[in-house]
Amino acid sequence: KDSGISVVAAGLNNEAGRPADPVMVDVARQFGIDMNGIRSTCVTERMLRENDIIFVMEKSHYDRLIAMDASVADKVYLLGAHQRGTTRPVEIEDPYGRSRESYVVCYERIADAMAHIKAVIAIKSGDQGGD
Repeated sequence: KDSGISVVAAGLNNEAGRPADPVMVDVARQFGIDMNGIRSTCVTERMLRENDIIFVMEKSHYDRLIAMDASVADKVYLLGAHQRGTTRPVEIEDPYGRSRESYVVCYERIADAMAHIKAVIAIKSGDQGGD
């Protein structure tokens, strides 16, 4: 919040306004995150053009975004490539419809990648705390 960086979340599903997946809502609550009021937003070509960095979970997501607007290819990255000290695959699999454990793993991988990205931003902005 205090970095001056704004973050927008959007998905590739074509149905805006859907509530978050109930399993993910429950998993997030386990980690202290309230997702009850979250509703889906569909990614648009305008979003792709207006944002500086775009993170996706899977290579297929990358491919779909590039199909929407090939000019954004140099600013789309796999989020899982930004995990600290791990040999896990860079793709973070969408857990939808899978086991609860898949949701937990997905949450943990996203949280780890975001912590790493926040730390890099903190270092680059001179705030060595990183959290």
